[in-house]
Amino acid sequence: MARLLALQPSAPARFSAQLVVHLPDAARRYLRFTIREGTPLHTVALITMTGSFASGDKTAPGYMAMKATQVLAPPEGLSGGWPIVPDSCVSRAPIAPVGPDSS
Repeated sequence: MARLLALQPSAPARFSAQLVVHLPDAARRYLRFTIREGTPLHTVALITMTGSFASGDKTAPGYMAMKATQVLAPPEGLSGGWPIVPDSCVSRAPIAPVGPDSS
């Protein structure tokens, strides 16, 4: 995870309408509407989530608490995992790292 986080440039490129002039009209309008001029274009995302998984059925869902942390750094890779905490047990469903160094 640390290797992927370190890939984020300290001064990322910034959005400019010039970056999307070659795109189809609908895509260009959408991106110009949703991304403010000058917005930093970060290439690495650290995502943390909490919630619950239902491990049963509708009558007895058997909810288990969940916390997850992921690092997205395309095209270099993806790293993370979901510790699932049912009662006092802890299990971990890992995401296999993806990318050039993920052997």
